[in-house]
Amino acid sequence: MKPSSNHTIPEIDLISGCKEGDRRMQEELYRRFSPRMYAVCLRYAGNAEEAEDILQEGFIKVLKNWTATAAMDHLKDGFEGSL
Repeated sequence: MKPSSNHTIPEIDLISGCKEGDRRMQEELYRRFSPRMYAVCLRYAGNAEEAEDILQEGFIKVLKNWTATAAMDHLKDGFEGSL
């Protein structure tokens, strides 16, 4: 598990893209942060397979939460703009 990453994208742009549902940005986020996060997961899990599962589940939860939050912010802004 050694994905290569494009560190030329600033983190703020990476996060914004993830919130907007941009798959390329989500993949880049994973490539950039998964090696360090995997090491943390491995300390808690005790074996590589469980650590990989925890890592995947964690990234999925974060991305879903960001996407949902961005959608709610968009709806809120649209609603407030119409008042």
